Amino acid sequence: MERTVLDEKTGSIEFEPAKPNLTAGAGTEPVGGRAALAHALRDVCFPVSKQELIRSVGNRSVEFRRGQPIRMKDALERTGPTEFATLLDAAGEIHRALDERKRERRADR
Repeated sequence: MERTVLDEKTGSIEFEPAKPNLTAGAGTEPVGGRAALAHALRDVCFPVSKQELIRSVGNRSVEFRRGQPIRMKDALERTGPTEFATLLDAAGEIHRALDERKRERRADR
């Protein structure tokens, strides 16, 4: 299992071997948020249309927040753009859409 390192200041993404998770017993470091999204999109060639992205990674499940997996198709359908220029653009837009969904759910309570 590899670990996704996303540096938003420099715009760089690195995929490296996961470090042992010493605080939670056996296993590897959990990945969540934009890093989980970037990891799910790592083998996509950009630029790419939203529809092509849905076809290629739509069935993948991502644990955006711990214990709350979401299908990439569901997340992508909530985004506005019809095309994504880079992996960072796609991960950022999906992250924004999922945060918006979270706010909507809180408002409905």
